[in-house]
Amino acid sequence: MCIRDRNYDAIERECPLIAQLGYLGVKVYPPTEHVEDYDSPEDGDLNPWFWIYQPVSYRLTSRQGTRAELRRMINTCRRLGLRVYADVIFNHMAGDGHSSFPKKRNWSLLGGCATWGPKSSSAHSPYFTTFGTYENWEFTGKRPAIEFPGVPYTASDFHCARKLKDYDNLYEMNYFWVVGLSDLKTEDPWVQKRLADYIVDLMGIGFSGFRIDAGKHVHPADQARIFGEFKRLLGEIPSDFLVYNEMTYDCHFEKVFCYPSEYSFHHNMTVILKEEGWEDHEIHMLKFWVQDYDGYSKACKGVNKLPMTRVLVQNECHDHQNTYGGSIPIIAVDKNPCKYQRVVAELMRTSQYESEIKLLMTSYWVTNGYKGFPDGKSDCGLCRNDICKKYCTNSVPKKDAADPNACPYEGMDGFGYTRVHRDLAIVRAMREWLGISTQIEMKDIGLRDECEVKCSGIKLFISFAFAFILAVASFI
Repeated sequence: MCIRDRNYDAIERECPLIAQLGYLGVKVYPPTEHVEDYDSPEDGDLNPWFWIYQPVSYRLTSRQGTRAELRRMINTCRRLGLRVYADVIFNHMAGDGHSSFPKKRNWSLLGGCATWGPKSSSAHSPYFTTFGTYENWEFTGKRPAIEFPGVPYTASDFHCARKLKDYDNLYEMNYFWVVGLSDLKTEDPWVQKRLADYIVDLMGIGFSGFRIDAGKHVHPADQARIFGEFKRLLGEIPSDFLVYNEMTYDCHFEKVFCYPSEYSFHHNMTVILKEEGWEDHEIHMLKFWVQDYDGYSKACKGVNKLPMTRVLVQNECHDHQNTYGGSIPIIAVDKNPCKYQRVVAELMRTSQYESEIKLLMTSYWVTNGYKGFPDGKSDCGLCRNDICKKYCTNSVPKKDAADPNACPYEGMDGFGYTRVHRDLAIVRAMREWLGISTQIEMKDIGLRDECEVKCSGIKLFISFAFAFILAVASFI
């Protein structure tokens, strides 16, 4: 189950219920230090969700909590039989323009010159990018360069700042900058070693694996080398290990999964992983999420394509609810519980796709298009200066993500959490797919009967109806 936008304490308090419902694990937001600031909102939002995906270092202090709080949450969840997985970012560091450099400016679309000061981070490490800088450093007398001392990375560890424009061009996908994010030179052994060190550290505090954000932007050969170093450092791949790449809407099946090529995450990556000492059963633990899993199941007939047992099934990801949307139901935006319940319950129940893992995202309500989330750190009342108070217009109040009395879909007209993992129709469908008892009622999990969402005209189970829950894995 993918848990979005909750701090570690809230996840720890929810883990007993998650385990009782039958889910097998949870996945959390990237635990790394990232951009976090209370002086400069972005487009009216204080600490928007996407700043969590802009690393500053690999220190394990994020807006979700400290390293000690993270370890405690993992230990609690594992004692209950739940595995814990982390979002990790190989592709990039913080976006260009986010920086500890004190003075920056740029032409404003509203006219005139926009200026802004230094940006902080969740653990207060210094970091530097070049966009908007217009003065030399007082210490060196030279222009500032891109640098992340907390890792450390310097300018030579990044690709040249070229904007990704053509998503059909796999070279651009791997070597250009995505939406201004500082693109790491993942083909460099130094960078590969830093990334391997980081994920070994995550394993050391109890994680069982990772989701690779923006995985399609990291060359399959680079990923194979990173995991080769990872295995050398770790010594042995655990039996419950899992990695899955985010390969969203603009992924081309034929180019990356079906036919041999430099950019194949099936053929080329497998060859290099074996060179790096990975066995077949270990390679099987490296999986992929594609948005159109139904389309992929029917694509490339008669060729040696990536098998569906290495493809994950999930209705939506965080990008959908914040950016893309589309034809699939997005509960956080559509706010239509019956439509969502019908589609996701069937997705949980079906054995059509031969997938070994299914994911369910429990998140927060996207209200008025605001980009913050209700953990308390997107509340404009936290602004520390007059400029922030003036331009922070999209305040999101704090809500308790682990409220034991909250029904699924509660508070959809305002701010709060979706809690789709408490929807018994979805829970029963998931449990049927796993082959465990579907005899579970609201009273069994301490919620009121009226919390059950009953949708007329929908064929569901029995009588009726975040920042993630990494749901159900039949192979574990």
